[in-house]
Amino acid sequence: MQRMSAPVYGTVLRLLLILMAPVAAAASQPVVLATADTAPFSTEDGRGLYDRVLHEAFRRVGLELEIRRLPSERALQDANAGRLDGEFGRIEAVGALYPNLRIVNEALTLWEFSAFVRTGEQAPADFSELGDYHVGYIRGWKIYEENVNDTRSLSIVASEEQLFAMLEAGRIEVALYNSMRGLAWIARNPSADINLAPEPLAVRPMYLFLHYSHAEHIPELEAALRSMKYDGTYERIYQDIRGLAP
Repeated sequence: MQRMSAPVYGTVLRLLLILMAPVAAAASQPVVLATADTAPFSTEDGRGLYDRVLHEAFRRVGLELEIRRLPSERALQDANAGRLDGEFGRIEAVGALYPNLRIVNEALTLWEFSAFVRTGEQAPADFSELGDYHVGYIRGWKIYEENVNDTRSLSIVASEEQLFAMLEAGRIEVALYNSMRGLAWIARNPSADINLAPEPLAVRPMYLFLHYSHAEHIPELEAALRSMKYDGTYERIYQDIRGLAP
């Protein structure tokens, strides 16, 4: 077998390194997920429940994770279009509405979807009673889009600040939100004269969704999340973040 000369060998080696460089760079790219969540589930400093659970799950499967904060509907659209790698903190039904997203079928948490009203005002007990109220919720919350059909008036807003500002001002009578996120907002705004309804309107598991181009990671992420619940890691994170909400 004829050996390559040193100059030829060096040229071949450089070509191989050039060809391999994009592969190495791609492997080192983080998985970019979006969320519209706020405390106690996701926070700017990355200390929310979802933030910590997902960073640990991705670490266990050898993937780097980056989380970006976007408005609710935009986060879903960007993930579905492949501009981002996924989105999290969503009900199972999202998979049917956004065909390019694949569910990681191990729940991140259980969510209470609840009504908030001004102190002293009566709250609806279920979705069927909303016909008597002026109602508001945040754009992109699919469970409310699907279940809020009959109201005296409906306001769809972009953020929790807008939602609770409208409730405080009396422009709506019922703000539909998540119980823990709403209580965290009230804790940050103690002068707000707002109360959580005694019972949630619905309780649903919340999931991570990945763009189909990352579907190969789904089984290992499901296993990682299950292992975190089994070995106590999930419970330790959950107990640690309880201080972010009352």
